[in-house]
Amino acid sequence: MALSMEQILRRTTPLRLEKATTTVRISKLKLSVSKTTKLPLAVAQGYSKDVNREKKVTYNKYITSILFRKNKKVKISCSCPDFVYAGWEWALWKRGSADIIYGNGEPPDITNPGGLVTGCCKHLAALWFFLQSKKLITPAQRYADKVSSPNDKKSKEIYNVEKRSR
Repeated sequence: MALSMEQILRRTTPLRLEKATTTVRISKLKLSVSKTTKLPLAVAQGYSKDVNREKKVTYNKYITSILFRKNKKVKISCSCPDFVYAGWEWALWKRGSADIIYGNGEPPDITNPGGLVTGCCKHLAALWFFLQSKKLITPAQRYADKVSSPNDKKSKEIYNVEKRSR
C-alpha cells in the first residue's frame, strides 16, 4: 500500500523537517508528466548547506523527485546518502512509495532494522514545502486523480492549463 506525502512527513524526524526549511534550497525545478506512467512529476535539484568540524561550509547537490499518484499517493526519490543509508528508500519501496534506485536493494539492518520505519530526507521535505508554497500540489494531485488512461488528452490539458496559470 503506497503512502501519501503527508503520511511520510508525519514519520520523518523533526530535525530533518527543520533542516528542510533552514539548510536546503531548491533549484532547477522541472514539472512534467512521466513518460512511463503518464502521471505528474516534480524533479528538482536540492542544495544542502553543510558545515564541517573546521567550520568549512560546503554545498552538496542532490536530485530529488516526487511522482504524484492517484488518491494523494506519491513515489519519491532522492540521491542523497541519508535517503539511502537511513533506510528510507528500502522502507518506502516495501510500501510502494519508492523505487530502489540509489541503494543496493538490501534491507537496512543497522540503520532501520526490519525496514519498518518510513520517512524522508530533508531534500524531499524541502521540495514538498516548496511545491506547497507555489501552490503546485493541488493541480498535480487533481491531474493524477483524473488520469483514466495513458492517453487521456483532457486530463493533460487540465494540468497544462493549471501549470501555466501559476
